[in-house]
Amino acid sequence: MPQKFTTKSLASHSSHSIDMTSRSLYTPLNESRSEIRLLEIAQGGDNNNVTVECKLTVLSLKDNPKFTALSYCWGDAKVTENILLDGRITPVTTNLAAALKHVKNHWRTVFADKDPTEFRLWADAVCVNQADLKERSSQVRLMRAVFSNAELVIAWLGHGSNNIDAAFETFKIIAKEDIQQHDEMRFEWLRNYPSWGQYPEGHRERWMVLSEFGKIPYWRRVWIFQELVLGQRIFMAHGTSLMDFGDMWRAASWLIRLRQAVSSGHEEVLKFFDPDTFLALNQIGGWFELIRVSIWKGRLQTNKLLPESDMALLFGHTTDLQATDPRDHVYGILGILEIDIAPDYESSFSSVCHNYAEAFIKATGTLQFLEYAGIGTFKRDSTMTLPSWTPNFSQRAQMFGVPQRSGLANATMGFSNSRSDRGLFDQFTSQPRKEGSTLHAVAYLIAEVDTVYDQFPESAWDDGCFFEFVRDIVRDRITGDIWQDNRIVHPLGQIFRALVSNSVDQTKEVIIKQALAFFIRLVKTPDANATGSGQISERTLISERKRQLKFPEGKGFARGFLRAIPVGEDSNWVDYVDKTIQDQSHKLHIAPVMMGFWGSQVLYRFTTFNRGYLGLAPRYSHPGGIIAIVKGCNVPLILREVEGHYIVVGPCFVHGLMHGESVKQIVLTNGQSIKEIKIR
Repeated sequence: MPQKFTTKSLASHSSHSIDMTSRSLYTPLNESRSEIRLLEIAQGGDNNNVTVECKLTVLSLKDNPKFTALSYCWGDAKVTENILLDGRITPVTTNLAAALKHVKNHWRTVFADKDPTEFRLWADAVCVNQADLKERSSQVRLMRAVFSNAELVIAWLGHGSNNIDAAFETFKIIAKEDIQQHDEMRFEWLRNYPSWGQYPEGHRERWMVLSEFGKIPYWRRVWIFQELVLGQRIFMAHGTSLMDFGDMWRAASWLIRLRQAVSSGHEEVLKFFDPDTFLALNQIGGWFELIRVSIWKGRLQTNKLLPESDMALLFGHTTDLQATDPRDHVYGILGILEIDIAPDYESSFSSVCHNYAEAFIKATGTLQFLEYAGIGTFKRDSTMTLPSWTPNFSQRAQMFGVPQRSGLANATMGFSNSRSDRGLFDQFTSQPRKEGSTLHAVAYLIAEVDTVYDQFPESAWDDGCFFEFVRDIVRDRITGDIWQDNRIVHPLGQIFRALVSNSVDQTKEVIIKQALAFFIRLVKTPDANATGSGQISERTLISERKRQLKFPEGKGFARGFLRAIPVGEDSNWVDYVDKTIQDQSHKLHIAPVMMGFWGSQVLYRFTTFNRGYLGLAPRYSHPGGIIAIVKGCNVPLILREVEGHYIVVGPCFVHGLMHGESVKQIVLTNGQSIKEIKIR
């Protein structure tokens, strides 16, 4: 069974390491009988100061035994605590030791009428012989049966964190109040908790705790995702605290509705929260982890296994999850997916990737995994011999595990709401295929990389550096009257769209407010060349900046602004822009723009291309790379041609190419840029 490695525990430190090689502990399991080992906790399950004593029993899943499955992070294998296992001193990680001291009491709480002697527990670290690769492989194949047949799954979140206890408290209140609501968008019950909307008297921290709750290592593990999806009855446990997963899911769903209300400017919500707490709400995001599990639990309810057709969607939802063994990025979802891959820990990671790619193409007929591949997003180890099309599993998971200032994970990682190949290859019936290490695909080659700009520092908005970048782009790339040619998108609009590239399903009203917040923040930036202060009035500064950005004279600000973004110039939207500027409501929408800016600079760089394109390309891109739309991949890619084949550099964002708009250009060029290519 795979190790679930997380951050170091601050509990006891031991010089021991986990030793699973003792022959006396493990006798061979009968694979044909689907045998598993279960723990019986004889002592220490209700006392933190007593050494836990357990014994192993072997049972067959075919006999439908009653047992509880433990879902948990292993912790640091070098930080251990001793337990007695079948009479032998056995070191286990401190997180597992803590769980063993509490889980029996939690089981008693759920099953108050049962005899305590009936309690049996499955915990992979000690119930599976981790030193036996063949046993690990065979037990991984039973993961679905273990977690879907367990009468209870206890999701152990650790112990000793006041923040997690506080999150439990808030989740329980939200779930209790929400269940009484009939209208999903009603928030009147918040008035019963006036301090929740106030800062500093109230609980801005309450909302931040919920965000931190979603960042604990537990949620970042691919195996845990599968365990929670498979579990039929789940309780979340932290120390002595216990909470039904259903209540936590209900609270998380309500938080999503609250966040949507905040983004759309819901009047009732705006009245309740003060500005500082409102900003805190813009940063909460941990509930996504719960919703992700619930989405896939729902899809699994109608199927014994997810069909192959779900493979692409499941892949996109799990590439950010972590695994100690890179092979587990594939093996960790096999328990819920009907696909012809058998876990084998004697196979290399390269072999697993090749098998996975072949199965993916066969199941979906697409190359969606290319969105997460490439040598330009992450630096690859020079000793690695993997093809460039191999997904960057471990690097992506590691990046998601590192808190970014942006707090907007999607902005740092990809553009998954795109569909750039829509309608583009309808006349091409050939499907992608894999031969050895080569992918054969059809692609539309669009434009070459001109310039890849350096990463912007955090001070770029305050010292005028970012404005100078925008101004110079406008100066160099706009000739003639842009306002007379509807085919040209103003660089200002291209840059704004790149910063909010992961804003999915936003209304035009929200987009306009975000764009206004972006523009006004940009043009009010102090002059980088000025010395001293007060040398120029704000009104004069804005007027000068508009001229530098080549806004049209005589059209009025609103029309010029709408044309630059672009969102349309009809009179209703002109009036809306004027009203928004007057009531200053755009100020509440600067956070997503700034999050997008900081996030975009983690893995991407602003890049210009020939043919007038401007966008974000992988940070290790170079001039000469080519924008390509590949059949079966939702996002445009940067490719590099090498000796008759192409290497994947990584995904890119280019406004005007993300949703099938390039079809119009194909019509104009008679399809001359579409060709079959080899990707290695």
